[in-house]
Formats: sequence, structure tokens, C-alpha cells
Amino acid sequence: MFMAALLALVGGLGLMGTMSINVLERTREIGVLRAIGAPNHGVERVFIQEGIFIGVISWFFSILVSFPLSMALEYAVGTLNYW
Repeated sequence: MFMAALLALVGGLGLMGTMSINVLERTREIGVLRAIGAPNHGVERVFIQEGIFIGVISWFFSILVSFPLSMALEYAVGTLNYW
């Protein structure tokens, strides 16, 4: 459980870093949104939706990768019992 918590923490830190970089790189877009009258929650909503999208895509690809890798590791260790 401790290792799973550490992995979740590292994943969360990676997502926070990605979102911070996205905000810093998109200051012009934020400025344009504010110039045309977008409220604070409108700008916030753009980045929250982007974070959710990145999280869902990451989760999907991790599922695709984790099942074959766990089966290969289980087979390599020798604990695969079908019968």
C-alpha cells in the first residue's frame, strides 16, 4: 500500500507540473480570454477540463500497459496458476 501511495503521489506531482507548465506557456491565451470578457471561473474551467482530460488519457494508457506487463511479470516469476 505504501508503494501504491508513493506512485500515486509521483503521478499527482507529474500532473501538477504539466498543468503548471501549460498555464505558463499559455499566458497569451489567458490574456485574450480575459480581454474578451471571460470570467475567472471560465479561464479556470479551461484548465480544469484539460487536467481531467490528461488524467483520463493517462489512466487509459496505464491500463493498456499494466495488464500485459503484470501478466509477463507473473509468468516470469513463476506464480501463474490456471488450474
